[in-house]
Amino acid sequence: MSSKFQKSILAIIRATKPVVNFRGVSNYSTFNVKVSPSGNLLSKYSFNHNNAPLIYHTSFKFYSKKAKEAKQKVKALKSEIKTDTEGNLELVDIEKLKEKMDKVIHFLSNELLGIRSGRANPGLISSLPFKNKAEKAKRLDQVATISAKDAQTLIVVPFEEDSLSNIEKAIRNSGLGLNPLLEGSAIKVPIPRQTNEDRQKIIKALAQLTESTKVQIRKHRQDSNKQLKSKEKAVSKDYYKQWEKDIDEVTSEYIEKIDSSIKLKIKEIEKN
Repeated sequence: MSSKFQKSILAIIRATKPVVNFRGVSNYSTFNVKVSPSGNLLSKYSFNHNNAPLIYHTSFKFYSKKAKEAKQKVKALKSEIKTDTEGNLELVDIEKLKEKMDKVIHFLSNELLGIRSGRANPGLISSLPFKNKAEKAKRLDQVATISAKDAQTLIVVPFEEDSLSNIEKAIRNSGLGLNPLLEGSAIKVPIPRQTNEDRQKIIKALAQLTESTKVQIRKHRQDSNKQLKSKEKAVSKDYYKQWEKDIDEVTSEYIEKIDSSIKLKIKEIEKN
């Protein structure tokens, strides 16, 4: 094949870069040109000169402008990703993910403490909001000592005696169905025994609490997966899949914590 004809083919390739298929005819031969949409594919050319069954295969490798830009973006992306002590790319901050999920579990624990089980538990009223005069709202355990006198009675002793009546009102209006009694400088809080109907209502409420808590955990997983997805092109497929697996494992661990906490609470309720 003459150098002049080779130059003609090169001119065609330059002119038709990301064109997928091109067919042309010259005075000397017929030929087909195939170019990858990404601009990086082995191109084959078949020639038929003077009806002679001669076939020539010529290979050209080149990169389109878009392909070069994509490579530059990947390179820039890699430079932004942190590495661990062993030099591995950290696509997601797993420790930060755990911190967020720990907060969800902590919130759940406080909610469970505030659910009646038919037995005197200071946690039942410790987180009740309390406001005295012009002060900022506080938790009840920040303004009084709360203890269990026996299985059915809580005793609340305010740090300041002038807050006694306000604390009594806060407990009465808490929506927990409690009727506190003033006794000198303290407040006695009888804990009524639960009926079977009460237990069933609480267990139903626990099911709703379980699902809403799991939704928060899954939302944190979704956020981490979005963060991971933004870095997908910077690593190999296997490495990316491993990080997906790590995020799922952390999520499963916290889902199990939720189920375990709820089961313990239900057992406590059914026992009393």
